[in-house]
Amino acid sequence: MGVQVSRIKNIFTWNLLFVFALIAIASVIFALRYKAAFSHPNFYAEDGSILIQNIFDKGFIEATLTGFNGYLIAGQYLIADAAVFIYKIFGLELYLLPTVVAILSCIFLGLTVSLPYILFKKQLGTILALTAVAIGAFVPVPTFDYAIIGTIGNLKFLFLYWAFLFILYRNLHSKNVKKVIISDIMIFLSIITYAPAVFLLPFALLPYKEDIKKIFHRKLKIKALFTTYTVSLLFISALSALYLLIVFLKGIPEIPGYLDTPYTWSSTIEIIYRVTFYIFTYPMSLGMTKLGVLIILGIYLWWAIFKVKGDKLPLVLGSWAIFIATVSFVANRPGISIYFQGFGGTPDQFFYAQTLVFGFMTIWLIAQSRAIKRNAVYTIPITVIFLLCTIHFGSTWGASSNGYAGLGTSYQNITHACKEAKKNDKKVTIQMYPTKHWVWSVDKKEACK
Repeated sequence: MGVQVSRIKNIFTWNLLFVFALIAIASVIFALRYKAAFSHPNFYAEDGSILIQNIFDKGFIEATLTGFNGYLIAGQYLIADAAVFIYKIFGLELYLLPTVVAILSCIFLGLTVSLPYILFKKQLGTILALTAVAIGAFVPVPTFDYAIIGTIGNLKFLFLYWAFLFILYRNLHSKNVKKVIISDIMIFLSIITYAPAVFLLPFALLPYKEDIKKIFHRKLKIKALFTTYTVSLLFISALSALYLLIVFLKGIPEIPGYLDTPYTWSSTIEIIYRVTFYIFTYPMSLGMTKLGVLIILGIYLWWAIFKVKGDKLPLVLGSWAIFIATVSFVANRPGISIYFQGFGGTPDQFFYAQTLVFGFMTIWLIAQSRAIKRNAVYTIPITVIFLLCTIHFGSTWGASSNGYAGLGTSYQNITHACKEAKKNDKKVTIQMYPTKHWVWSVDKKEACK
């Protein structure tokens, strides 16, 4: 018995080490995709002037619960909290903080794309789960990689992917208290970071649909539905509803001049393409046509609905997640459609989470084939060839940092601001990325130590 326990502990330890190694490799891939975040570190837009400044002013807890444009972004603040905590605990200079942010940003991206292996290795099989991680690590962001990798401000969209994965995970383990509680915590964190994720919550009720039917037909008393699993779900649902009510009553402030032009209906097919199979065909985007997109999407849906046997929940849930995320963003920022006049470069930061959802959804559907699972080893060379042929097109690999050349690094800008500061000045103004319009008025005592 003791030998068996020891063996189980060893297996668990090795699995845990493998997961950490996987996250580390994925994180390094992201760092290599945009090395400028480390070679030319600086605060990016809201990262410094809003997130970090709020933490300086209000402390970790109050800042994390501070709204941004009318809604919470708690997950992003937690990453910023960790960066500031490291900065303070090690007594670092302010100019080093952007490097800490870049490291944590890449780790979070690495963790996010590693979730298919962490959560669904059993369902996908080891090879296909690792395939999902590899494709996620090279998620195409060919135009705006600098606005995602190494920054915090656009990581909120990834919480759509977290909500999608953890609702699916919850459904698969709906009778496991520990996994249900962990899932519910992650789902709620996703909602208070990326509000549209709340519309995925109804799918968490699916394991209890038979009991709900019985209650409606008076074959079961309503109190029978109140178990640990459902109470946890009801609790986060109530909190989410209260949160959305507050957001609705307070309203989301408009930002005049920011993507507020009328929606361009002729861009619809291009947007549909960007949030679906773009993850597999992005190097060929310039050769795409509207008719071609509709044909490929039609074939994909025919295959997914009629040819794939097995669990279709990821298909339905994933399609709904993509629809909700895209429509909610476009409805609030209709001017985004002007960037979709054709199949060229687009603002990646607003749609890369949908791309990840579609990629995972597709790999899940592929995994439903027993023949593919039995011969999954052939997925390895296919994935390697695919990535070797496409990764060059999925990032600027630092070329997008050329526009930063005249803006300086955090060290240069903080040093200059401190030299120019007068004795009685309480604050200094430092230049940030991505344009000259982004500056941060920070406490002189914080910047000029």
